[in-house]
Amino acid sequence: MSKVRAEQYTNRLGTGAPEIPYGVTVPEGASIDGAGGLNLTGIATAGTFKGSIDATTASFSGNVSIAGTLTYEDVTNIDSVGLITARSGIEITGNIGLGGATYGTAGQVLTSGGSGANATWVDAAAGAEYSGIASGSIGAGKAVTVADDGKLLQVTGSNKANGTSATAIVNNNCAFSAVIYDTTNNKYVLFFVEGGVGKARVGTPSGTTVSWGTSVQFSASVVTSSYGLYDACYDPHNNKCIVFFRDNTAAGKVCSGTVSGTSITFGTPVIVCSDNMESGTITYCPNSNHNYVIAGNDGSNSRFISNVGYNSGTNSSTWDNNVTVVNSSQAFAVGSCWDAAAQKVVLVWANMSSGNSGQIVAGTIASNAVTWGTIYEYDSTNTSVQNNIVHHAESGKNVIVWAEASGNGYAFACTATLTGTDVAFGSHTIISKNALGASVESKDIGAVYDPSAKKVLAAFHDASSGIDDGMTVIITVTGSDVSSTNGYAFQTIDGMEYGNVSMAYDPDLERNIITTWDANNIRYYVEKLMSTTVNVNNFVGISQASYTNGQTAKISLTGSVNEAVSGLASANKYYVLADGSLGTDSSMTGINAGLALASDKLYIRGW
Repeated sequence: MSKVRAEQYTNRLGTGAPEIPYGVTVPEGASIDGAGGLNLTGIATAGTFKGSIDATTASFSGNVSIAGTLTYEDVTNIDSVGLITARSGIEITGNIGLGGATYGTAGQVLTSGGSGANATWVDAAAGAEYSGIASGSIGAGKAVTVADDGKLLQVTGSNKANGTSATAIVNNNCAFSAVIYDTTNNKYVLFFVEGGVGKARVGTPSGTTVSWGTSVQFSASVVTSSYGLYDACYDPHNNKCIVFFRDNTAAGKVCSGTVSGTSITFGTPVIVCSDNMESGTITYCPNSNHNYVIAGNDGSNSRFISNVGYNSGTNSSTWDNNVTVVNSSQAFAVGSCWDAAAQKVVLVWANMSSGNSGQIVAGTIASNAVTWGTIYEYDSTNTSVQNNIVHHAESGKNVIVWAEASGNGYAFACTATLTGTDVAFGSHTIISKNALGASVESKDIGAVYDPSAKKVLAAFHDASSGIDDGMTVIITVTGSDVSSTNGYAFQTIDGMEYGNVSMAYDPDLERNIITTWDANNIRYYVEKLMSTTVNVNNFVGISQASYTNGQTAKISLTGSVNEAVSGLASANKYYVLADGSLGTDSSMTGINAGLALASDKLYIRGW
């Protein structure tokens, strides 16, 4: 077998259509100009080609072994007979073994199968892509995020939904409303006053509507002119619905009921304050005794009191009458919650003896009694409209939501963090905003924590001149601060300005209900907040196929065209939705997915 130096070999072949003889080894580094055509006749049979070839056209006959790099400039005139046929383009790097004839299609590339595996033809990526390990299943054409461990996750969540304001009780001289959700029976229970009598209706949720059952009376008479119905709570441990009210004796009472189907059965009302009860709140406390705590203004003695009870296993409840004075001053517009992080019950109210300033206190329950800590002031302005406090479980903090009854009359929110019974506040933020984000005057206001979205939903009355709209805003907690969205008008008819706003969360459908009342009607509205695992910081791209847990997933990145999508409308801009699908609604996540080139082609663009 002869060996020829590169210079000699090139000179000998010239620029015609040279033929390399059988058995010749072309040295490494040799450059062969075969512009007029090059015929290789079985080099690999007894020799090895180690140099480089620059050929406009070339024909390989038999089995050819190439140890270096083979580059074709004219990709339309390449035919590797018996080995590879590629009509569009091919680049081979490293050692690739192909058994027999393997044919790709136009535009495909040959990809190594890894150590010990055969190479395969795959479609060339239309732009940038990223490959990573799937954590859980990932659907084709779905949005993908990256986890802390670097694995890829399909976006999960649920999209928002806004219902329509509707009437629960029509034209029946109704007043006051308190709504709760029965998690055992998956029903709402709406308490209200109708014609001076305390009643309740069971509501069955479906989407963003509720079907209300027949009214059931829980008290013979309620004094509506003196704020006769105050609050309600649900006890999941005993499956009881508890309402706190004042009847015509002026005494504060509670009544316990049990839901069955679309109705409710009540026990006998129990006195919790024998004096003149003028306002109040009730909270279920999931402590060892599953206590209820009521708090309200004792008008006969001009003081703010509390009492602790528990369920006795019947349709009534037991109260040891451990009445405690919270404050020697009178209270109004009272709200309460259970702080699961601190294991305390928390009250907020307007102190009627200090210009209705907003105040807060935390209490410790033991032996069916409560011991209150130090009282703190969160707003020195008049807060006599409505004060609310909800526990934000995600952060372990509480969020106070209230409206000022003087000055600009704005509604505010701030965090209140407990250390024992000590309270630390975050900065105050105006949350009464219209759809354009401008601050507006507010009156009655309510709030509820949505654990699916990990946010607080607040509903308030836009009391701007000439406007009586019911508005909602979504409050986000970041550290010790809060921020809110612009307002959404869910109710544009009169009603919000007449009385208290009550709210409850449905964990089964992950929805929130708001009830309001006017001189004749009880109205309700259902809103579902968006919950999602994606944000602008963890979004990666769109999946190119379906993958199972542990598989290598390929994700289309900016600049690529994803063909795993379907049902798109050409020339429309698409966004990532809360559940990982694509849609044209930018108000969900605000993350730009790309531009639809066809029903099954999405051009991924920067977001």
